[in-house]
Amino acid sequence: MQQNMTMKSDANSDDLFQLVLPPSGTKSDAKKRLILEATIEILANQGIEEITFESLGDKLQTTKANIRYHFHDKDELIFLAVKFMAFTAQSVTATMVKNAQKPQDKLNGVILGAYRHLKTNPSHVRAFMMYFYYASIFSNYRELFTQSRMIGQLRLSKILHDLPRRDGQASVKSLMLLADQIQNLITGQIFGVVLLGGSFSTSTAQTQNMVKALLAGEGIKWQVS
Repeated sequence: MQQNMTMKSDANSDDLFQLVLPPSGTKSDAKKRLILEATIEILANQGIEEITFESLGDKLQTTKANIRYHFHDKDELIFLAVKFMAFTAQSVTATMVKNAQKPQDKLNGVILGAYRHLKTNPSHVRAFMMYFYYASIFSNYRELFTQSRMIGQLRLSKILHDLPRRDGQASVKSLMLLADQIQNLITGQIFGVVLLGGSFSTSTAQTQNMVKALLAGEGIKWQVS
């Protein structure tokens, strides 16, 4: 069964947490959130093999029994932490798109949103690389990745539909294909910065130019305002 990834475009971190773990109305909600955030930090800074109930207990200055009380299964805990990251990334981009008025600015919001998410959540950068790797191996991560990517493609295809074209309107299929290419381009650029070094600001400008060239080849004029 597919999980519902519908979210408000201006969802804050509390909204996102409640999508990952529906609130129980008890004090344990705040504790679970702290555990998820600690899981992401260990995943990013030390690696997945270092995520244990003991290491989480040490980081949060509590016992491993307390961690087990809230999350009985370590694999499920890691998956929920990754899911929280995926929701956060979608929310940042959706908010930037929502706040833009023109289609040209909305497209730029998609690019800027991807970079802003990682700049404001630095612990997510390397954790996302693990997420992509796991999506190629495990079905639950693959399903989450597919759903999240589809949300992004639908958002992008709508924006692309509203941009002026030299040859009139394009088919839904062609717009989705173009959206997929833009997603791959943005992801590749970000991974390049993470793996090879460099600045996010330089990479952002490069990504904008590459998207502009890609769109020009499709008869779409796009200019960053």
